[in-house]
Amino acid sequence: AIKSDEEEKRLQGFQFWTCLCEVEVELRDEGGNDANQRFSAQSAPRVLPLCLNALLTQDEGRAEDEWDTFAAGGVCLQSYAQAMEGAVIQHVVPFITANIGESEPRKKDAAITAFGGIIDGPSGEHLSNFVLQAFPALLSFTMAENHRSVRLSSIWCISRIADFHSGVIFSNFLDQTVQTAASLIQEGSIIASKSCAIIHNLCSELNEIEKASGTQETNGMSKYFESLLQVLLASIANRSSDEHGLSGTAQETLNSLLSSAAKDMFMNIHRLIPEIVTRVKYSVDIVSSSMVDAQTTQAAQMMLGLLCGTIQHITVKLGGELSPDEGRILMESVFSILRLSGGLLQGEPIMAMGSIATALKTSFTPYLSECSRHLFECLKLIDDEHLFTLALGTISDIFWSLKESLPLEFRDNLMFTLLEAIQHQDLSNHSKVQVLSCFGDVAFNLGLGFEKYLSPVMSVIDMASAFVKNVPEGNYELLDFRDELVEASCETFTGIIQGLKEKSDVLFPHVLQIARFIGEFGTRDDIPEKCTEQCVVVLGDILNALTSSKRLDNVLHEINGFIRDQRVTSMIQKAKHCNNEGTRSSAQWTQEQIVNFLKNYMSLTGTQH
Repeated sequence: AIKSDEEEKRLQGFQFWTCLCEVEVELRDEGGNDANQRFSAQSAPRVLPLCLNALLTQDEGRAEDEWDTFAAGGVCLQSYAQAMEGAVIQHVVPFITANIGESEPRKKDAAITAFGGIIDGPSGEHLSNFVLQAFPALLSFTMAENHRSVRLSSIWCISRIADFHSGVIFSNFLDQTVQTAASLIQEGSIIASKSCAIIHNLCSELNEIEKASGTQETNGMSKYFESLLQVLLASIANRSSDEHGLSGTAQETLNSLLSSAAKDMFMNIHRLIPEIVTRVKYSVDIVSSSMVDAQTTQAAQMMLGLLCGTIQHITVKLGGELSPDEGRILMESVFSILRLSGGLLQGEPIMAMGSIATALKTSFTPYLSECSRHLFECLKLIDDEHLFTLALGTISDIFWSLKESLPLEFRDNLMFTLLEAIQHQDLSNHSKVQVLSCFGDVAFNLGLGFEKYLSPVMSVIDMASAFVKNVPEGNYELLDFRDELVEASCETFTGIIQGLKEKSDVLFPHVLQIARFIGEFGTRDDIPEKCTEQCVVVLGDILNALTSSKRLDNVLHEINGFIRDQRVTSMIQKAKHCNNEGTRSSAQWTQEQIVNFLKNYMSLTGTQH
């Protein structure tokens, strides 16, 4: 089919081999090597030359998003690289070597595209030497004297290397790469838009390092932070070069740069805040104006969404170093976006609001009144699952930040709204699960202040669990909901137990309900391992809370019998011997809580068993 004269048949042929490779990758990732016949390796000598030849068919004026032989062959090549990993290199390098030095742009472009196509798949061990050899040439191919298609494919290839093999750049070519990318971004047009990906991907790598080890004192991008900041800000403001979405792409790259910033760049971030506030006002004025066309308004709306992302990145990065005055002007900017007529933008500023609350903690209190108004409006939009969920996330942020200092009126209004929403027949199952998780966050952060809401929340969980108690086999949608509900309910139980552990007597009327829940769902064979782990953890939480009890209560007798139930014993043993280390650790901890509970129980009853 790939050799057919009809393009439609060629596309179908490439699609077949692409799908086959994707299945092999999926099997490998899931550990299903026995079922993997490795057809990719067997077919590579015949199919890969066809993929490479397809890269030579690029027309001068083809649209970037056009699905043709060139695009299908390139995607198929990438799929083979992911399936075959290092073994793909021997099939592709001869083509690259034969064409990279050609003067004809189409051949040079095909060689560069082929190299970019195998970047994702082979390990650094297999590919690093090739990258080291090719990288200086790739940088030179981005220069203005080269053909436009060669420049674009080189920029794309470098961005792929920055994404999948960034260590080579950071160790050997960082200075040249950043300077080249910055220069290209200043050109404007599609060259600039595509070059942003190089900086974005380098910053993303630093973000991954930060997730693993925390914010560093300095990092590889600190040296270039201020200059890149100015280049990106200028590109965002340059409306004349926005035919290819440069403003939006540069704004996204700026956000990535902010996320990757080390501590030695925090002062630069502080200085950026007034500029961001000014840009928000500029875009708000455009959206509010009746004197601009629809296209300009739409572009300003998109920019406001991205600026909200910038506010998020700034506040998350600075955290407690965000001053109350900085928080004030940022909140004023967020409110100005939320006040735009028609609720044109809500999700992005709602998330920004949550990140500011997290940074300011109790200094966020002055904004609760207007903040709550917008949040409650979002919670009424039960048909908008995305916005509803974002509002719940911000509510959790606010409770985490202010805890018991939250005004009682805010707490009552919120809990009443959520309890009403979760029982609404039109609320999606996913949103119901998110509400339950939010209850857990509220309970944990309010502590003893959650006591007044405990009974209605437990009643809601009881009704929800009864609904999914007997799901028909084969109803996969409802089974997924059951599993999500179990996990969210366990999170809520944990939040409640942890929050009320200083007043465990309040828990006594509800302990048996939690135990019944664990017995109903945690002991099932058809429940996912994650749900079993959550049930085991909740059991440990209950026992930990009851261990300190100084009075003999019927609840203690019931729990004593419950933990001796063969089903519960089997559940814990199953968790102790599973493959997941976290689950095994949770089971071991719960086993220790059982021992402690039994010691206390025997002490109270004066028995030895």
